[in-house]
Amino acid sequence: MLVVVAIIGITLAMIRRGGGVLDRVTGNASGPDEVRMTLQRLVRSVAVASERAMVRGRPIALDLSTGRYRFVALDVAGRWVAIENDPVFAERSLPRDWRWVVVRRDGEAVEAPFRLLFGNEPVRFTIQIATQGGQFVVRGNSLGAVDWVAQ
Repeated sequence: MLVVVAIIGITLAMIRRGGGVLDRVTGNASGPDEVRMTLQRLVRSVAVASERAMVRGRPIALDLSTGRYRFVALDVAGRWVAIENDPVFAERSLPRDWRWVVVRRDGEAVEAPFRLLFGNEPVRFTIQIATQGGQFVVRGNSLGAVDWVAQ
């Protein structure tokens, strides 16, 4: 079991270090590259949040607001607070023409304001995003894999 925990920790550290490079590249991107990189960053962050919530046994939630998304965790007083000082979970603004269309968790629609909760088990979810260039779906399966597809 210690070996599994060590492997997960090493994987999380590698993902965390890689975030800075992608963030710098995304800042200079435009058009289809910006869409692809923004979706990749969201997918990567959600995957890490899901994995970290399972490994640590503490819930993490993804808040989807108009024009942005952020990750929050429970503090010792039981309040949801933004995760700070972590480049993977930093609050992110979305491109101007993006909007959240529908969010589903385990097949059920999540009411606005959208919040996806990650805990001890992988979460099956979909996040539908509308942009000027089309529609995209970020999805997570019951095995913990997260990806995105164009619709």
